[in-house]
Amino acid sequence: IEIHNKHNTKLIYTYSKYNDNKPLLEHLKKLLIDNGIQLTPKPSEDVLEKLSKIQDNKYANAPFSGILDILTIQHLVCYL
Repeated sequence: IEIHNKHNTKLIYTYSKYNDNKPLLEHLKKLLIDNGIQLTPKPSEDVLEKLSKIQDNKYANAPFSGILDILTIQHLVCYL
């Protein structure tokens, strides 16, 4: 919270599960839109290129290992 106050940014609280059984991504999308974040789909090729650069970086490889598979499965690729 302190870092958001310092940089005058808004903290959006989310939860890992909601009681209404709606998908988590549906809740996240609504929260972002309700808070003025514009979700603009990106061409898949641009996202894949950016992710491949991240995965090729030996310092970033471990934390992002397998992220492309996860994002593709979750259909998030078009929003990065």
